[in-house]
Amino acid sequence: MTAMEGMLRHAVDLFTVRRANAIAAIRSLQAKDPANFVLAAARLVTHPATERLPGAEYVGGLISRDDSLIDLLVDDEALTHEEALKMVERMAPSRLMLEVRLMRKMLENADGLGAAIPMGVALRVMSMVEAISDCSRVTLYLSQLERHPSAEVRSKAALLLGRGNINVGRVRRFLASQDARLRANAVESLWGMNTEQARALFLEASQDPNRRVAINALVGLCRAGEAQARRKLVDLAHGQDPLSRRAAVWAMGKLGDPEFAEILAAFKDDPDENMRKMAAQSLTMLRPPSAAPASQAEPPSDPAPALRNGPEK
Repeated sequence: MTAMEGMLRHAVDLFTVRRANAIAAIRSLQAKDPANFVLAAARLVTHPATERLPGAEYVGGLISRDDSLIDLLVDDEALTHEEALKMVERMAPSRLMLEVRLMRKMLENADGLGAAIPMGVALRVMSMVEAISDCSRVTLYLSQLERHPSAEVRSKAALLLGRGNINVGRVRRFLASQDARLRANAVESLWGMNTEQARALFLEASQDPNRRVAINALVGLCRAGEAQARRKLVDLAHGQDPLSRRAAVWAMGKLGDPEFAEILAAFKDDPDENMRKMAAQSLTMLRPPSAAPASQAEPPSDPAPALRNGPEK
């Protein structure tokens, strides 16, 4: 803990018993060293031990509109990824166009060259943008990451581009890529679409040799109401290949359809321990029978831990 963090923590602890004195102390710290104050404040208001304190709420309000905070959010050495995510989620309701500011700052730091952005920074900023935005206002910035040297950055950009500006033609172009991760994320970006073009693309992608791409396509078809795709998932779950079985069960969890409950529950005694764990995880993701249909529900943002990047290849 830095000296600034220690003094600020003391002022925050004082807030509930001597509010006026605490505010005066906080303002004094801010005036004396604005840059270090913002960093200390950001860490304090995102720390589990202090984030809900009344004094932390006050401090969070002070820094939420400080432009220097944008620099800290983009800097992977200033705040941890978890701290940055908490901070942007806190700021988003009162900070219009926050996602645009983050993307713009990231590119400015790289002299406007998307390919020059460090992989860790690009993934960090895109994860923050994904957490607070539908990505519709940052498609111009995301498109500059399509040729990034990192395959992981390119695939994440493709996913967010699809969510921000659904474009079947662009997804078809991504499907021609040799990068399976990019193809899988491109297919996922169309989840929820039920047009003739989208269904045709899902059907084509369901034949992809990469398991993750094919499973994502089946999820898309199921969301579009294709009964045959649902039967295919059930068949895969009861098949012989252990990776395909787990991928199909993962997909059932993604769909969230309570009709899968009986199928998933039957795997509680499966001889494959990983299969049992995945089925149990997917069961927790099913909606109650009265909830909205899968085609209208927002898919969970993060797959089960065993399939963090989607079905196993």
